Amino acid sequence: GWARSCEVPHQSDADQGCTLTRNGAMLGSFVLSDSPRPLAGRAVETLRALGLDMELLSGDRPAPVSRLADALGIDAFRPNLLPQRPTSSSSAAD
Repeated sequence: GWARSCEVPHQSDADQGCTLTRNGAMLGSFVLSDSPRPLAGRAVETLRALGLDMELLSGDRPAPVSRLADALGIDAFRPNLLPQRPTSSSSAAD
């Protein structure tokens, strides 16, 4: 039968690696990583031009969130957030 195995590195800069096997024979391996959507950089620039500060909030691990924030030019980010816990990070909310 088919099998999939994904290894999520903990406290690492490595991306998630997965392998696909069938009947014990490896058919392929994949590395999963995040990249910004095509218009994300332009959206960040537009918001910054309006005088808004940005913070990237994510449930992902610190290393990929840091890379994504860096690619978008966002200095502040918070990784490892859970959807069950409400998060208030906006100074406008105070």
